[in-house]
Amino acid sequence: MHKALLWIKVSFRRMTTPAFLVMLLISFVLWYGTKLSYTYRTDMRIPVKIGDTTLQVICTVEGIGSRLMVQKAMPRRHNVVISPDHLEFQPGQTGRGEKVVAPLSLQAAISSQVMDMRIISVKSRVALEPDDLK
Repeated sequence: MHKALLWIKVSFRRMTTPAFLVMLLISFVLWYGTKLSYTYRTDMRIPVKIGDTTLQVICTVEGIGSRLMVQKAMPRRHNVVISPDHLEFQPGQTGRGEKVVAPLSLQAAISSQVMDMRIISVKSRVALEPDDLK
């Protein structure tokens, strides 16, 4: 076993040169850059501020890979601020005056502010108390 590992190590050193490693790195960067130019669909948390409440809304989004990667790396870049006047509400199930945001109105409001990706659907159930709607 030890001889086999030694043979692999010596063979690897003989076959690889600095020029080969540089070309391998360049080819990886070019391949990765090409892959990031494709269109992808994924679930993503988007920070949304409705009135005084800031929420992380889970959305299914579609967009170019590089833009999706930037959004995942820096989620605060796309803070979405929505006025409660632009949303449709449904009564909540608790009976305490809670209101549930209609998913399609939330999707439309987020889509109007996030331009570099398409919002396919909203997966989060957003319920707000009457005090949060100020």
